[in-house]
Amino acid sequence: MKQLQLLAFKDVVSVLEKENVFYTYWPEDWINLLRKPAEPWKLKKKLEGLTERLFVIFSDILFIQNDAQALMGNRPWIVTKRPLHQEQFEYVCKAWLKVLDENNETPMLVDNEMEWHNGSVKDVFEGDNHAHFKWVPAIVADKICEEPLHLSVSPEIASDVTFYRIQSGKVFEAISEPIRKNNRQDYFSYVYRFEAITRGVENKPLLKVSFGIRRYYQKGTKLVNLIRNRQNVTVYVSIPNPFINEEKRTFAKLKIEQGKSGVIWEQNSFKLLDDLILGDLPELNEVMKDPKLYIEGADKQILCVYNESTFSIVGTKVQRGIGLPEKEELLNVFMNRFPNFEITSPGKEVKTSFNDHVLPLYAPSGIEELKLEICSHHMAEKVKEVLVKKDLAVKTEEDNCFVLNTEPAVSLKIVEKSPEGIVQDLDYDQYKEKAAARHIQTLVRNIERCEQNTLSLIEIDAYENKKIDPKHAIREGLARTGRITQFIHPLEYDAAGEERIFKAILDLLADKGFRKRNWNKFHYKGIILSLSLMRIKRGRGTEFLPVLTKIQEGKLEYKLYGDNEWRSLDGSILNVYNHKHFLQYKENEKLKPFIVNELLHILNRTEEQVCFIAEANLRYGWIPELVNPKMKLEEITQFDNMLATFPNLRVIRINQTSDVPQYFIHEKDSYINKKSGLYRDETGIYYSVGLRPSTMKGVANTAKKIDAPTKMIFQQRAVEIIVSGAEENERDELACMVDYLRRMVVTFEKHTQLPLPMHMVRSIKKYIAQDDVYIQQDDWEDDIILEEDGQLAVVF
Repeated sequence: MKQLQLLAFKDVVSVLEKENVFYTYWPEDWINLLRKPAEPWKLKKKLEGLTERLFVIFSDILFIQNDAQALMGNRPWIVTKRPLHQEQFEYVCKAWLKVLDENNETPMLVDNEMEWHNGSVKDVFEGDNHAHFKWVPAIVADKICEEPLHLSVSPEIASDVTFYRIQSGKVFEAISEPIRKNNRQDYFSYVYRFEAITRGVENKPLLKVSFGIRRYYQKGTKLVNLIRNRQNVTVYVSIPNPFINEEKRTFAKLKIEQGKSGVIWEQNSFKLLDDLILGDLPELNEVMKDPKLYIEGADKQILCVYNESTFSIVGTKVQRGIGLPEKEELLNVFMNRFPNFEITSPGKEVKTSFNDHVLPLYAPSGIEELKLEICSHHMAEKVKEVLVKKDLAVKTEEDNCFVLNTEPAVSLKIVEKSPEGIVQDLDYDQYKEKAAARHIQTLVRNIERCEQNTLSLIEIDAYENKKIDPKHAIREGLARTGRITQFIHPLEYDAAGEERIFKAILDLLADKGFRKRNWNKFHYKGIILSLSLMRIKRGRGTEFLPVLTKIQEGKLEYKLYGDNEWRSLDGSILNVYNHKHFLQYKENEKLKPFIVNELLHILNRTEEQVCFIAEANLRYGWIPELVNPKMKLEEITQFDNMLATFPNLRVIRINQTSDVPQYFIHEKDSYINKKSGLYRDETGIYYSVGLRPSTMKGVANTAKKIDAPTKMIFQQRAVEIIVSGAEENERDELACMVDYLRRMVVTFEKHTQLPLPMHMVRSIKKYIAQDDVYIQQDDWEDDIILEEDGQLAVVF
């Protein structure tokens, strides 16, 4: 039987709490100079620069705390392996203050001797129930970097590999020196990431250990515009410790961004660049011309982290992902370094049944005819070819007419439409922020409103400049004329063109309410209510739009916050542009009544089971009752006293956030597989792992990044499911129901992260918010499949 092994370790606090550390408190004179008299828990100056400098220069520092308790002298400020030298420490702090205090508003720090204390971690943080979130990963990262690690990932990597410690917030990493198998390949680094987490139900500290890679920009170019608009790029700069004669260096984590005449340092990073830390650095544009020279630098290494979402050009031949054998090797090395750490018990498989065939599609009630507009000069014939080749439709004798492979059958008529007047740059130079609204008005005025079911596939080029990108204006403008839209990039020189067309059409059908054929076999006896929270950038601020979805007797409906009626998916899509009710984050208290009132309305009218599904990220400020300490199995989460009186209510929390650990699936004495399934661990928590999409099946399970750096290597993400208010057998049934719904989305052949109704909320968001493709992704890259962007038809 298969088992799921989470990459998380228990009881690490008891193993590490005897570690001896040194610590010091904020000097009282410094506090009085820097904090605000009226708000003593706040400082006049931000301390990110000081923290960064101290952490980079003094490799003995484990972590630094600048929170309110530290400022009040109630907890240590700096925790180290050994005391810092007073003179050196003061010099760094004064240099930092001089850079920040350009107007000399703050007097120079008083030269008082720092007082250092020492003791075990247990004694230092006694009574502090949250300190382990920092000191556990800090100590682990430090220890694993003490000596080079012997990695048996390839015969060519025979020597031990040096790892360097990197910190960002509560996340600590160990990143390897740049490696490659031979000089024909590009460099990359292996990465350990350490985080202290808890889980619902048990609420005990765990050490989450993740494995990934970092890729570096290595192409070299004289082009000026390298970085996408509104993005910045992480750069690691190695430096020798200026005070200690040690061969091993540390890395400063800095940021660069696009300037008018080339790449420049991001403003906050620029403040860190002085002679004390980095000495003379080459011009950034020179680094970009020959980046490998600086990766291989003997005196100073400069590593520009590469990601397709941040660079406007292809910067490395190394593709994303890390091989399963490499993950296993990194895990074994880690466990050998920490033999007293105990990995969590594996989860056992819960048997499920599911037919993975997409076709024939389930057609929503009432749809007998569809019109598909092809907004392109030369794509229509290819679309017709793909429809037949992919068995999505059968051609009829009537020209441009097809019968879709659906149950019941639906006729499809294809109409070619000129993109002239539709697909064009926004006139930002003339209309500024009103350019999108002008184009929307033009479309509504010039395009006839369609009364029948109409879908539009629109060919459009890629846009680097958000200001002139017309996609959102086109989508909203055509929605006002009754059309559901999907965009697709031109097909020239694209071997995956047929797959992109196929996916684009499936996207359109999914937005219209079509589902996988298995929808007919979904027979839940009750009502499923789920909650999603859209984060929408509007103007210069951010607003939130809660959306409820309901499944009852096979019917799927949506209700937006502030609305009184339930609508179909396509009805919600075509009307959301006119929605007026949104929430600010400071209005988070209004969300709970919206949910509770709807649940009470349903529960008071039925004796059937009512299942409420919510995403785990709602625990942050919106529904605090979903936090880990409050999640129970036998009783429902108590977020309302009235709801607690209904025995037919069940609550399910779905977690796809970063605190869900990576995993291996153990089968036949091997971790080297990419199996799927539903698993339950000893705490009663479920983990759902979907099948790989067909586009991911071209790479062997045994593939290694070091041997095949030009291949993408991915593994499915595990989704955590906690079922509250039910006995064990019923919990299995409800977890299977969630797992089943994850597999129901038409667009994804095998799986999605969220159940069908919650996943399709993303389609509603496309029609009201600018797409998030311009938001920078974390520079952390693991081997996990991320869901594809909904704005464009793409394939892996």
